[in-house]
Amino acid sequence: MKKATTTKKKTARKSPAKSALPAKKRKSKVSKTKQKGVTAPNKKPKKTPAKKSSAKKGMKKSGLGILTPSLRKKIESALTQLEDALAKLEDKAIKKLS
Repeated sequence: MKKATTTKKKTARKSPAKSALPAKKRKSKVSKTKQKGVTAPNKKPKKTPAKKSSAKKGMKKSGLGILTPSLRKKIESALTQLEDALAKLEDKAIKKLS
């Protein structure tokens, strides 16, 4: 005679979602050599660039650069030249009117 077989449903254990776990219990997938502060032997740590402020980002998008001392001098010299040219034009206009 044949044996009657009973089938049991296998229930898989559900692991909690990663976001449900606290940050300390979550395992990092980053290797130890790539973690901040930990360096492999004979390797220099990479320098991380400073975060740019939104004002600097906006200036970069608009095509303006950061105002350096040399650039400031160029702007000041251009302004003085414009002021001199304006003064000459004013003098000419006054002479023509009088």
